[in-house]
This record gives sequence, structure tokens and C-alpha cells, in this order.
Amino acid sequence: MVLLHLLQTEYQHTYDRLYVYHIHHGQRKASDDECRFIKSYCHLHDISVRVGYIGRDIDSMVNPQNSIQQMSRVLRYERFIQFANEDQVSWILTAHHLDDLVETAYFRLWTNRFSHQSLLFDSVRTANEADDRIQFAKPLIHYSKEDIYNIQKQQSIDFYEDETNKSSKYHRNYIRHEIIPKINSVENFSARNIVNLSNQLEELKVFIVKSFEQTIQGHRLKRSLISEQQQTVAKLILFEWVKFHLKSTKLNEHFEISQTEIDQLYTLTVNNKIKNYTFQWGQMTINIAYEVLYVSFEDIEIDQLLHIECPGKYQFNEYEIIVTEDSHNNQYTVRTAQQHDKIKLINQSHYKKVNRVFIDHKVPLKQRQRIPVILNSNQEIIAVGHLKHSDMPGHQFITIYFKNKENQI
Repeated sequence: MVLLHLLQTEYQHTYDRLYVYHIHHGQRKASDDECRFIKSYCHLHDISVRVGYIGRDIDSMVNPQNSIQQMSRVLRYERFIQFANEDQVSWILTAHHLDDLVETAYFRLWTNRFSHQSLLFDSVRTANEADDRIQFAKPLIHYSKEDIYNIQKQQSIDFYEDETNKSSKYHRNYIRHEIIPKINSVENFSARNIVNLSNQLEELKVFIVKSFEQTIQGHRLKRSLISEQQQTVAKLILFEWVKFHLKSTKLNEHFEISQTEIDQLYTLTVNNKIKNYTFQWGQMTINIAYEVLYVSFEDIEIDQLLHIECPGKYQFNEYEIIVTEDSHNNQYTVRTAQQHDKIKLINQSHYKKVNRVFIDHKVPLKQRQRIPVILNSNQEIIAVGHLKHSDMPGHQFITIYFKNKENQI
């Protein structure tokens, strides 16, 4: 309420129109009273107010990977962005203060969330990756809670306080009521010094991430690059790489990346004995394949069978198959590989297992399911994607291109 009051009184010249967005979490009995208080205040002061109800959404999304607190934050910011887009708002201001910052730093430190996250709040970009037009700001971030209470008293500002903030059963509240006061009670100790440390660490992380920006945004990640780095740097690169690709699809927008999972992915990546492995992240899969890691998505359909009866261009997954004029009127069957498939290689008398072709070319397990195996009218294999061709009848009329170079392994 202090932020709203200051915007109404001292900073009226900084905006054209003021909106209040209130999120009703539906998790407390007092939520309705709080909502009525906000709406009443806004109507009294002729301020546009919108309420986002997210209680049911929270209940449906909470799972072992995602806590109520995590999902509440995700849904809050989603609703903020939705309202801002509808109202054509370009700035969203939140009332976080200095003590919130300190609590966040200690919470992330003691819950081991600082290795890949900032000890402080997530950046504006993290909260709003999908919409560059909307910016977030925290105008009260340099004010302590005591400063804010003093402003409230001096200017007689009405406010409504969440009664659960007084309970120490929640981790953040325990830090607020039990730990920080004890730190501050020791001479020359200040809990706020962690903010300075956090800022220094964040500057180092930004530098590292910027140095590996192209790597992080690439579809493939070389395992050797991870193995060559100090463990902390390597895990940060892995985290940023996973985060970048998770955010590239809305299928995974509610999925939290835990430190435990990053640790596990790091262990698998640097283990040279592991040649093929899949690591699931929501609907995104991290594939460890020989020398690289790459991403794939479960929603992509796989072509499994195609019949070709005349010349032309044909599509099969990421491949383009061109069939030229054939005086023998060959008909072709295109399918994915089967367990006992064999191909007779050019100028050789023996056959080679298609699976061995995949192994020799270090084709990841996931990609093997998408490569076209082409058979002639006699049901003899004449091509395995763009990897191998046979000299069996019909092979000379077939050309295969792998279209998606970005995804090529």
C-alpha cells in the first residue's frame, strides 16, 4: 500500500494511467477480506483494479517438482503479464523491499539453490521471457521493512497484512523472525551484508554466461566442453542451456529446474562410459549421445511409413527424399528401422546390420527412430537415410537429404 500511496502522491508525473493488479490465491480464509479491502480502496480513489483468481490453478499444478510457493509465483506473473497486455501496460511495479531481498538470499543459500540461480531475486527477463514490451521494477528495493512501516505511520496509510507472515512454520518466515534478528544482534554483524556478496557473485555469473552465450543457445552441447570446465562453471552452463531450451517452448513453462537434477545431468555428462542416455525434463528430453548433448520434444510426431509409387519429392520426418524417373517403375517403401534390418553395401558381397550403421555413425538412440529406411519393390533395403546406400536395384533413382542441419548429430 505504501508503493500505491507514493505513486498517487509523489510520483503522479511518472505515468499516464495507474492500474492495480491483485492476485487472489484462494489459499487462506482472509484472502476474500484482503481482496475486498483492495477493491474498496481502489474504487474510493478512482483507480482501475483487476483481480486474478489462481487458487484452482495452483491446486492442479502442485506436484513433487513444483511447490505451492513456486507455482503461486509462476501464476502471479503470468496473470500480471496477461492483464498488462490487455491494458497495454508497459511497466509492472512490485513492492518488494530490502528485507525481502535479504530473506531470499539466505533462503536460496541454505536450500542449495544458489549454484545456478542468483542469491537475490530472479531478473526481470526471467519473470517475463516471452514479452519484451513489458518491464518489471521494484521501486522499494532499497527500503527496509522498518522504513516502510515508518512511512505508513507518518502518512497514515491503510494497509492489510497477511497473517501467515507471523508464523515461523514457513522457511522464509523462520529466516525472518528467528535467524536474521540473531545475526543482527551480534556486534558488527549485519544480515544485509549478504546482499553485497550476492551482487558480486551475480556479476561473475553474468560474465560467465555471457562468455558461453553461443554455446548456451545452441541446439547441441559438446560433452568435452563441460568436462573441461571447473565443476561450478560447468553446472552453471548446463543450467543455462537447459533453461534456454525449456523457455523456447511453452510446453515446459511451469517446470522448475532443481539443483539435484543439474548435479545428476553433470555426473552423466562427464562419465565417458555413458554413450547414450535420455534425461526427461517435463516434455523436453535431454539426450546424451556419444560426444554431445541435444534436446528433443515429446510432442513431435514421428513418420513411420510411406509408400512411393511415382517420381517426386517426399518428406519423411526431417528428411527429403527425391525420386527420379525410373524406367523399371520401381515402387518404394519408406519406414523406420526394425530390429533385424540389414543392408548390402556398395561393391561388397556381405550385409551389414542397420543398427551397426547407426553405431558406426554415432547416431543417438532418439534420432534412429526418425531416419528413413528405404526398400525397393523386392523389399530389399537400398538406403539408410543419408548414411548408407546399397547397390541393389532402384538405389540410383533415390536421393536423400537431411534438412534440419541444426539438429544433425
